[in-house]
Amino acid sequence: MPTFKNSETSVKRRFSDFLGLHDRLNGKFLHLGRIVPPAPEKSVVGKLYRKCLAVKPSGTRGVT
Repeated sequence: MPTFKNSETSVKRRFSDFLGLHDRLNGKFLHLGRIVPPAPEKSVVGKLYRKCLAVKPSGTRGVT
């Protein structure tokens, strides 16, 4: 296994990736009597935030 210098990593995933993972976990563990929490609701807050950043005037750098 490779060794990495940075102890933290960041990965971006699409919401559909989490739904697929949830389906796989259900298929693997539900029949064994294991509880798989429900999939989270899709959040639109992140999308709205990114859209606001995209249209933010250029003269407001550093101002939130």
